[in-house]
Amino acid sequence: MRIFVALLFISFKVFGLELNHQIDFLTKQQKNDNFSGIKYNIKGNHFMDDDLIAFHVKTQQTNKNKHDFTDVTEFYWDRTSDDYSVKIGVDKEFWGKAELINVVDVINQKNNLGLETKEKLGELMAKFSHFKEDDVYSFYYLPYFREQEFSDMTVANTSFEHKKSSFALRYASVIDNIDFGLSYFNGVDKNPEFSPNGSKFDVYYPNLKQFGVDAQLTLENILWKLEFAKKYYQGKNHHSSVYGFEYLLGTQWDIGILFESMQDTDSNLFADDVMLGLRIALNDEDSSSGLIALNYDREHHSKMLNVSLEKRFGDDIKLSIKSQSLFDKEDDTFLTNRNNNTSATLAYYF
Repeated sequence: MRIFVALLFISFKVFGLELNHQIDFLTKQQKNDNFSGIKYNIKGNHFMDDDLIAFHVKTQQTNKNKHDFTDVTEFYWDRTSDDYSVKIGVDKEFWGKAELINVVDVINQKNNLGLETKEKLGELMAKFSHFKEDDVYSFYYLPYFREQEFSDMTVANTSFEHKKSSFALRYASVIDNIDFGLSYFNGVDKNPEFSPNGSKFDVYYPNLKQFGVDAQLTLENILWKLEFAKKYYQGKNHHSSVYGFEYLLGTQWDIGILFESMQDTDSNLFADDVMLGLRIALNDEDSSSGLIALNYDREHHSKMLNVSLEKRFGDDIKLSIKSQSLFDKEDDTFLTNRNNNTSATLAYYF
C-alpha cells in the first residue's frame, strides 16, 4: 500500500509568466519496497499573441535513491492559428477512449517511479497539426528515445533492435455523434521485452510499426467505445483491442455503468479480460465522484480491482483516493507485487 498527500499552493505571475507550485508528501509500503519522501512540481506558461511557452518540471526525492527522479514533463513552444499549430519541445500526448487501458497511446514513455499508474514522462517532439473544420491532421517527430526506469527490479543489460528516431501520424475528426482517430507509429517500442539473467533482468526494445483506431459513439444515454492496435515486429505481429460501453442512468446523480472487453495476443496482463465498473457523480457542492471497476482475466482467472474517489471541501481543498489491487495472479507474482497500491491525495489551493 502507498499513501500520497499533496499540497497545491501559490499561483502568481512574474513578468507575465504564470507559475503554479505543488508539493507532495508521500510514503509507500509495498512488500519489501517501503519508502517515504517528497515530490515538488512547478508549472508555468507565458502567452505572446499566437505563441505559448509552457513548462512543467517535477522532482521526487525519497529515502531510497532508486525512487528518485527529476522529469521535464513539459517545456515547449507552441504557435496556434485558425488552421494550423506548431509545437517544438517536450510534452505529453494522450490517444484513446477506453477507461482501463489505452492500447493506441504510444507517444510517451511510462514513469514507473511515479505514484500514478498512468503517469508519463515528457517526450521530446516536433508536432505539426492542420485544422480543417472538424478534422485535425497531426505529424509527430520524436528524435530521442527514453528508456523505462524501474524501482522493483535490477536491469543487467539493455539492448535495442535498432535505436532510431520515431515518427507518428494521427487523423482525428467528429462526424455527427462519432468522435474517432486513426493513427500510425513507426519507431522504437516503449514497452520492452524482459528475460531473466540470474537475479536480474535483460531488457530488449524492439522496433514497432503500429496502426491504431479509437472511436466513441455518443447516443442519448450510452457511450460506445473502441480501441484497436495492430502491431508489427520483425518476424511477428499481434493485435490489441478494447471495446465496451458506458450506460448513463437518468437520476439526480450522474451514474454510469461501464463494461469493457480487452484482448491482447502478446500480453500477460490483459490477454483476455473483461471489466465491469460503476461511475458516480453526486452533483453536490463538493463535486463528489467515484469510480469502482473490477477487471477479470478469463485466461488465468485473476482479478484486478480499481477504486477512485474524489471530493472537495469548500473552494480550497480537494481529497482524492485511488487504489489498485491485483490478486489471484498465480502465474505471475511479479505483476501482482507491481500492481498493488493505494494513494491518497489532499490538495489545498490558494
